Amino acid sequence: MITAVLIALVSRGLGRKGNRLEAFIGLIYVLGISGSYVILSKVAHGMEIFQRLIASDILYSSFSETLELLVIYTLIGVLVFYNDTRQEGLKRDLVFFIAFAITVTSSVKMAGVMVVFVMLVGPAMFSLCIHNKNNLIIAWITGTFINSIAILISYHYDLPTGYTIVFCNALVAGCAVVYGAIRVGDQNFRDNNYAD
Repeated sequence: MITAVLIALVSRGLGRKGNRLEAFIGLIYVLGISGSYVILSKVAHGMEIFQRLIASDILYSSFSETLELLVIYTLIGVLVFYNDTRQEGLKRDLVFFIAFAITVTSSVKMAGVMVVFVMLVGPAMFSLCIHNKNNLIIAWITGTFINSIAILISYHYDLPTGYTIVFCNALVAGCAVVYGAIRVGDQNFRDNNYAD
């Protein structure tokens, strides 16, 4: 919660300069992960706990854990939708980043930091780089497809499920970013040549 408030305040001070805000969020992430590692290095079985924190075996999640997250996500979704349509400024940012912190924290217990991160970013990045319309729906479909394939691969080849999900999502998103960059580069090249 403290981090969410800090990010909301910093986002106001940076004037929505995306690169600086993203760098700050990355530093907060690295601070949290390294702090967890340092603390858990002094705990019996700390490295096993850290390993689960990074990427859990999502297949062993219980129905009650899944149901709990469904309720949390539904409530947060309603809150964020209400907040986005009725609030603005710092209050809007505070509600968004606190809701985001609750969502990520509750998800990390089940799946691990890397799995949560890649599921949030990977399909969205793919959709933004490949399509111009219906990005949310494309991201949902892409995420469902990639995660299903990753789970099948991990099952068939007896690989760790969490890390397989991370690898497959990161690979597809990375390829989409490269494709998008090449497509934009080609368009800019064509635009410049036609302008001459």
